[in-house]
Amino acid sequence: MELIGRVITLSFVALFLTGCATAQPCLCDEGGLSEAGVEEKAQPAGVPHTSAEPSVLSFIDAPRHIAPGGEISVALLAEGLNAYIGEISLAPGTEVPVHTHESEEYLFFIEGGGIMTLAGVDYEVGPGTMVTVPEGTEHGFVNGPEASVAFQIFSSPEGAQRFKEWPRAEDGGQ
Repeated sequence: MELIGRVITLSFVALFLTGCATAQPCLCDEGGLSEAGVEEKAQPAGVPHTSAEPSVLSFIDAPRHIAPGGEISVALLAEGLNAYIGEISLAPGTEVPVHTHESEEYLFFIEGGGIMTLAGVDYEVGPGTMVTVPEGTEHGFVNGPEASVAFQIFSSPEGAQRFKEWPRAEDGGQ
């Protein structure tokens, strides 16, 4: 899917899942007034968004981290006090072992697909599939024969902390 399509898809998914349309201003610009009417500056380009600071981040400038072994990479797109949004890419045949999180997780597949296991039940997923993983639910994934790309949202930034421990792509990640 081309870059514009990914950005539009991510925007709608993020608004839907985080409730930004009704909670607080979510569109980042070059600065302006906060909800309290205080002048704020935009976060520098290339820095993921946090809800504490406004920012503008080009998708291609998002920091990308590579898992040990190089089969999985994650672009950190936005991280706030209450949520995380990223793009996760998986090489063909990659297996993500069954695990749990202490926050909700949402995955919206835009390319590829495979078998997602949720609470012991297998589901075939592919482009356009939205996966909802409630807090504490055992889940895993076996990627199909093509690379997969999904937008990943956690209801808490702690859900994505392990990604920051992986090497950054420009620092020699695979």
